[in-house]
Amino acid sequence: DVVFGQIERSRPSGIGAISMVIDGAVFPLVQPNDEIKFGGTQVPIGMTFYPVVNNRRQMTFFASSGRSLTAVVKFEPDTGLATIIDSTMPLPGMPESHRLEGIVRPLINHHGTIVFAGASNVPREGRRRTTEKQGVWCHKSGRLELLAAEGMTAPGTGGAVFGASREEQSRVEVFQVGINGRNQIAMLARLQHSNTVNESNDHGIWVQNEGGQLELIVRTGDTLEISPGDRRVIARLRTTLMSGGEDGRPTCLNDRGEVAFWAAFDDKSYGVFCSDKVASDRPLVRATTDRHQAADPGSAQVKLDDIHRRVVAFRQEVDQQNEMGRLEQIADELRKQFEANSARIDVLRLAEPSRNASADAELRSLLWRQIALLQYWDELGQRRVDE
Repeated sequence: DVVFGQIERSRPSGIGAISMVIDGAVFPLVQPNDEIKFGGTQVPIGMTFYPVVNNRRQMTFFASSGRSLTAVVKFEPDTGLATIIDSTMPLPGMPESHRLEGIVRPLINHHGTIVFAGASNVPREGRRRTTEKQGVWCHKSGRLELLAAEGMTAPGTGGAVFGASREEQSRVEVFQVGINGRNQIAMLARLQHSNTVNESNDHGIWVQNEGGQLELIVRTGDTLEISPGDRRVIARLRTTLMSGGEDGRPTCLNDRGEVAFWAAFDDKSYGVFCSDKVASDRPLVRATTDRHQAADPGSAQVKLDDIHRRVVAFRQEVDQQNEMGRLEQIADELRKQFEANSARIDVLRLAEPSRNASADAELRSLLWRQIALLQYWDELGQRRVDE
């Protein structure tokens, strides 16, 4: 599946709409003036930025409405749009007066976990600038939590803290992040200069272990043994993150928890290396697409339909004798509903000149439901292969 944004001439700095391509069909997911919650109030979306999608057709993106209202948004095929955090809400782990500031690039992995690096600040008064504080947040199981922030002690550094040097503050990214299918978050981060931290040792790579704690993988100023007896001091580090693992972007973090990096040494040599310090060989648990509710564009929770409940009930049955026959029957009913929805969609699209808000809402609801049906169809197809 492919997710893409459509840029309008009137919105040169952002995306006006977001659509998803599934099996050659284009499904519009977000349109200009669709409403999401900003501070508990439904507000039309102005522009969207940086949409990414996983293999379960979940999506996240950054949205704005006007100059001061911004939000990180999640899209679920069967529940629609939901605001994760917006610029009117307190940021977990930050001072009470701080709010989300600037543009962020959220990432989403297979499980629907969202991670992003961003900045918080006291809302501006006129042109006066207040103290900005950068951090990394993770949204999992319905909760948004702070993982790391400027001023926090960086694990494995002997007391150094995350942050930019005084002359670099507010002009550089302190954190670059990525996440894998095991929900491990990796960071390339800067350290604040102090009596023990300077330009020779102020960068490092951290990755969460299976317990969720950050562990230092490598840091500038460290000595790396290239071969027996050949030890060199790291002068520079690079790695590629900024991916959730299923969005098509390059990443140096795999689902075992191994991280690759490029290192240059103080003798002008360099190389590419891989660390398995926090890697795991445990089987990777993939999320299922079981859900019991769907939503229309108004975000009202509704029961999907009898077909979905029957699919769920089918999975719970112990009887193994006639599974193939049941699968064929349910798959046929899914196909018939999909075709009926498609016919109704064609009617609504042909009536575009006279379409009203109610028809638009029905069209969007049908398109979203089609995506959900495709999810279940994929699952049934895999079950049929397994059988």
